[in-house]
Amino acid sequence: MGRLSSSVIARAELDELVMRGAAPNENIVSSFVELVTRLVAQELLEAEQTDVLGGRGRYERRGDDKRGQRN
Repeated sequence: MGRLSSSVIARAELDELVMRGAAPNENIVSSFVELVTRLVAQELLEAEQTDVLGGRGRYERRGDDKRGQRN
């Protein structure tokens, strides 16, 4: 399996929470809000990186005319 972006991991954790529900000592609303907030923040960050880097995706090499790096 290749590397996964943080937004993909957050979405999987959110899907898992929705499917399994909360643990007995876990507040499902707090967990849901935390995961949704993290997912939105990650997706915004990744979209901004892609925009600044001229539309390059993850692990895509830059050409001589392109600037910046994703690190």
